[in-house]
Amino acid sequence: MIAHTIDVPLHRFGLSGPSSRQALAALRHLLDNFDTNQGVGTSGIDFFKLDGVADAYTHRDILLLRSLGEALELLASETFALVFGGSTNQANYRWGLLHRTILRHPLAGTLNVPPARGAFPPPIADQLGIPIDGGFETVDAAGHNVRASTPEDFNVGSGPVLRHVAELSPLGTRGEASLPGGESGVPGTPGYIDLLATWLTNDVFPLRDLGQAAKNAASVQVFVRQP
Repeated sequence: MIAHTIDVPLHRFGLSGPSSRQALAALRHLLDNFDTNQGVGTSGIDFFKLDGVADAYTHRDILLLRSLGEALELLASETFALVFGGSTNQANYRWGLLHRTILRHPLAGTLNVPPARGAFPPPIADQLGIPIDGGFETVDAAGHNVRASTPEDFNVGSGPVLRHVAELSPLGTRGEASLPGGESGVPGTPGYIDLLATWLTNDVFPLRDLGQAAKNAASVQVFVRQP
């Protein structure tokens, strides 16, 4: 849809398409205000113009249906065969089969999650990454390329790295949080991927205040400066 209504009209004027987020915002604005603007932006560009079709609502609907048809054909094509097996049944087009993420370790390679050096193998055979929920402009934010045309393009590259809710009251501070992966980047330690399941299911763990941190610590490391 972005290609037909945003990119093509701009390319006619030698302009490149905007970012994924800007393109989605522009498309929504055009559709929400179609009764008033008939698909014409502030710039005066008709983003739904279709040669040979005079009625604005008709060429809008043609482009919407054409985009939907092309998307369904693509999902059933050889390009997506590894994911959907060439199926034309829309019930098989599960969100998590395409929208996957990799928690990338600074040293990369097998330290990424998955595979976390075997501690968390890829959940989907022959596919890298972890299936996740969420999308653009949702509470469970997750960003991918809105111009995606291959399975890899749908991989989620951005999302919440910390969910944190705190309540401040005269009786003290109470908080809950959720982190992807764990507190440690060291494989084999208890904090390597211990919080991953909670993050994936949008659950939380209670936060302890600083006064309680020491007594509830799982381990303590002491660094001593040598003379």
